[in-house]
Amino acid sequence: MKEININVTLTPENIEDLCNSLAKELAPELKDALVNKIIDGSNDELVPLAEATKILGVDTSTIYRWRKNGYIKAIKRGRKVFIRRSDIYNERKFNN
Repeated sequence: MKEININVTLTPENIEDLCNSLAKELAPELKDALVNKIIDGSNDELVPLAEATKILGVDTSTIYRWRKNGYIKAIKRGRKVFIRRSDIYNERKFNN
């Protein structure tokens, strides 16, 4: 791999803009990480319901039925519903 050296000059305003931009972009991921690790108290990642339906290729009603029948456990945080990534993996493994 070839090494490339680049010199960049930033003003304090450029640095502040860059930091603000990064903070806005990373805020949702950091919030999800806090929900996953601190609030839930597990090391298993929590996946939003909409994402879980895409991963599993099923409708929301199917996930609610699986939840009712005890196949998977859904976690509610406020108005949002999350599914543990391990449950998604296990369900995919079971259905394939």
